Amino acid sequence: MLQGIKNDLEDVHSDVHSYFEESEAYLQLKVFKVITGMVTSSVQWLLVGVVTIISLLILSIAAAVAIGQALGEYYQGFLVVGGILLFVTYLCYWGRNRINSSLLRTFSRYYFE
Repeated sequence: MLQGIKNDLEDVHSDVHSYFEESEAYLQLKVFKVITGMVTSSVQWLLVGVVTIISLLILSIAAAVAIGQALGEYYQGFLVVGGILLFVTYLCYWGRNRINSSLLRTFSRYYFE
């Protein structure tokens, strides 16, 4: 009888040990998946952001020159475009909570998959 209990306890110990090893491996895979998804998403956003900023810079300079020619002085065109960009910056600052919540939803989708 005692030998049977001892064997049962040894089996339980080996099963628990095996469970923890498998749980650790699963957790490592889950963490790898989440980190990979977040890094991939961040790199994509970064790439799109850099290209967008360069495009907006070139378009802003072109618009400033065109507006400056229409107004007669180049600096006036740059002032107008600068004012428009400051207004857009204010709008982005005002709507930052919406941006934060959408980013949180995007990243939580990777985590809770």
